[in-house]
Amino acid sequence: MQKIKNRSIALILTVMMTTFFIPVTVYAADADTIKYSTDAEEEISFDEDDFNDECNDLMDLDLNYVKFDLPDSDDGTLYYDYDGSDEYEVDDSDKYYYDDSDEESIDDVFFVPEEDCSSTVNIAYTGYDEDGDSYDGIVKITVADASDSADDIEYSVDSGDSVDFDEDDFNEACNDLNDADLDYINFTLPSSTKGILYYDYDGDDEAKATSSKDYNYGQDPSIDDISFVADDDFDGTVTISYKGYDEDSNSFSGEIVIEVTGEDADVEGDIEYTTDEDEELSFEEEDFNDYCQDENDADLDYLKFELPSSSKGILYYDYDGDDEEKVSASTKYYYDKDPSMDDITFVPDDGYTGGFTLDFEGYDEDGESIDGTIAITVGDEESDAAETIYFSGTAGSSVTLVAGYFKNKCDDLTGNSLNYVKFTLPSSSAGTLYYNYSSSSSSNTKVSASTKYYYSEDTPYLKNVSFVSSGTGAQTVTIKYTGYDTTGTSFTGNVEIAISAGTGSGSSGGSGSQYFSDVNDSYSWATTFVDTLYSTGVITGDVAADNTRHFNPSSNITRGDFMLLLTRALNLNTTAATSNFSDVATGSYYYDAIAAAKALGIAQGTNNKFYPNATITREDAMVLALRAMSVSGTSVVPGTATDLTSYTDNGSVSSYASEAIATLIKTGVITGSDGKIYPKNNITRVEAAAVIYRIKY
Repeated sequence: MQKIKNRSIALILTVMMTTFFIPVTVYAADADTIKYSTDAEEEISFDEDDFNDECNDLMDLDLNYVKFDLPDSDDGTLYYDYDGSDEYEVDDSDKYYYDDSDEESIDDVFFVPEEDCSSTVNIAYTGYDEDGDSYDGIVKITVADASDSADDIEYSVDSGDSVDFDEDDFNEACNDLNDADLDYINFTLPSSTKGILYYDYDGDDEAKATSSKDYNYGQDPSIDDISFVADDDFDGTVTISYKGYDEDSNSFSGEIVIEVTGEDADVEGDIEYTTDEDEELSFEEEDFNDYCQDENDADLDYLKFELPSSSKGILYYDYDGDDEEKVSASTKYYYDKDPSMDDITFVPDDGYTGGFTLDFEGYDEDGESIDGTIAITVGDEESDAAETIYFSGTAGSSVTLVAGYFKNKCDDLTGNSLNYVKFTLPSSSAGTLYYNYSSSSSSNTKVSASTKYYYSEDTPYLKNVSFVSSGTGAQTVTIKYTGYDTTGTSFTGNVEIAISAGTGSGSSGGSGSQYFSDVNDSYSWATTFVDTLYSTGVITGDVAADNTRHFNPSSNITRGDFMLLLTRALNLNTTAATSNFSDVATGSYYYDAIAAAKALGIAQGTNNKFYPNATITREDAMVLALRAMSVSGTSVVPGTATDLTSYTDNGSVSSYASEAIATLIKTGVITGSDGKIYPKNNITRVEAAAVIYRIKY
């Protein structure tokens, strides 16, 4: 009888649980896909609000954190707190939080496409809401080929103000690239520290734009109703990527570049600090205690600090430049005990200058509250500006930036040698800076604004940076740069490049020579090399009967002439020579140069002969060049066999020349052509000019 009762009770409970639905486990459907788009050579940051919106829609609760499945390494890599160097790769066990300043934030997760990636990358993630319930979702990233990119759309706005987008700007970009009208676009949202994209903005209760929504040309929801509202504290450039689709469903990518201008007025606060760009600033606990005594007539107990925008800098605790602990907005920092205000350091963001305020609040020793503001002004570390460096070129062709010109500006301003230069990148509508540019048909490496380009001591080398203009029309392009000498002192300057109209064929050099009539547009890749060496007296050429100057660029250079150019370029000492090779005629124009090369051990000859009138192979020229560089004290990074492996004809290099060629490849003096070095080919006069230029500058 008791068993029957127990079964009845169990049956009743089962019916009750079924009827009244007592949940034991929450099973959520998948979230809608979060969509981003970027170019193959551009990283993209995630936006925590996108993930929180999906969590709210699906779970009706705010998001706590997410975990990411890692993408295929052939597609790209997820990084945390990405800045281009020494990055921390995301692990699939890591938790990334929404709206929690004490933990690693979703906002600081970046996807960096693998080089040449041009596809759709799906990254799975698992989200956990505030109650601990989970759901699954997908981040879909469309990676576009950079060659299918529209010209930049440019706007400007003051800090704290808004700027409206114009759908006709986007339609024009679409027409120029795809020869069709625009249908719709998707935006990649900017960092909230720089500003926010809104839809139908009127200053109150705004709807934020989302990366997953289509914004249309000619119908709602319209591109015309998108506004960018700059953050009150941001001053600088905001770049917003977008993916567009024309009426034929063909896609393209583009960027909106917005210049945000901040106020120049000095900021004021209850406690004021100033520092230079790239210099950290330490807080003084006595400053805060003095303020507390003035306000409350009592000593301070502790304070909590508002955190600055990451675009301005970071507050650290116990800062020493390595493995730092960031200050937390929820942590109490004490007067006269640990954790102490004296151990708080502000480190400005790279390149930031301006002023801003931070609020603080806390209590004195009597338990009375205290609050106030800190005003921090970050000024230029070095106010000196260099005189403008001028270059010229032809539309669609490259102009090599002469490293020696930057060195001279550094010498004039700081009295010290140049270490490296960092560039502010020009608008893509004006042109592009490249490193080791080959030709428009090659896969070239773009210059990065965060990369240091060195004068001599390290790679990448400044002398291998060049500019290629966009379009076919004449224009003048100004590129800003910051130089740093060997003591760390910085200076700023501009490069101004006058571009004349051209065919836009994308040849790999500047315009024809201004000195030599036979160094025409066919040799545009070497114009900078030839003209610079002529203007500095390294090469002279010949004057023809019609009074024009010829360089004979395609002719093979002789051994004697190559040695003469090396001697002039590297200022080798010719006075110590006491003998010469038996086949070098006394009184010949190259006699002193070859005699000096023999005395210095650069030229060794065969059976006391140098064969000065014979042509010289590319590998023999490299051997002489490396010896001359070593004798002159020119810094080089020794190459290895690995530096040769990327060239398909590396097996043709003679054993005696392999070290020289590998070293000059590593230092950027030689780059080869079509994946080959051609070591046994004779070197032409124009090729020799390129080698001599790269050695000298």
